[in-house]
Amino acid sequence: MTDSTKIVARVMSLVITSVILSLVFVSFALARRDADTYPSNIWLGGVYIGNLTREEALNVITNQLQNTWGKNYP
Repeated sequence: MTDSTKIVARVMSLVITSVILSLVFVSFALARRDADTYPSNIWLGGVYIGNLTREEALNVITNQLQNTWGKNYP
């Protein structure tokens, strides 16, 4: 192989490796975020719970559903 072919192969492998590592890093970062908070597009019984933690979502759901359903809500 010539030197220019080796350089091109090295650059291409570096680019491919960088893209793969970036995708893996972003995937793990989003998975960690989603483990802590609900994704931004979740509605439950007409109550928006996106970007809330589990405790915040429980409080919002309880308050909103009791306001909506009144005493019939368990």
